[in-house]
Amino acid sequence: VWRAGHYMGLGPSAHGFRPDGTRTSAIRSVDAWLAHPCGTTERPEPLETAIDCVLSTLRHRDGLCLDLLVERSGHTVALRHLEPHLHRELLLHHRNALRLAPAGWPVADGLVRAVVDALVPTDGPRTPPP
Repeated sequence: VWRAGHYMGLGPSAHGFRPDGTRTSAIRSVDAWLAHPCGTTERPEPLETAIDCVLSTLRHRDGLCLDLLVERSGHTVALRHLEPHLHRELLLHHRNALRLAPAGWPVADGLVRAVVDALVPTDGPRTPPP
């Protein structure tokens, strides 16, 4: 999950992420889920896909691969918007990846929000998910 991988959600209220890029979600109520266990499937918009990618990678020690972000969502990060966090060494930008620095871990939620706010669409076409 923390490397933007695919996972299966099983049971009431479970969520999943399929290799085709769709997300699944199941009904919360156990009784309703037993009656209709298939739940719903949706294909997220490119910005939603970008947000998912940030949420599911920035908290991993490898961080957010900016190439993966572009490939999956057609979005990138406007690094100029993150300059204060980079300057204070809360975030690190190295080899086309954005990672939490040791000082950034205690404020990771705020940094995730800052990265999401810095998302911008790229000019190039989006590659379909694997």
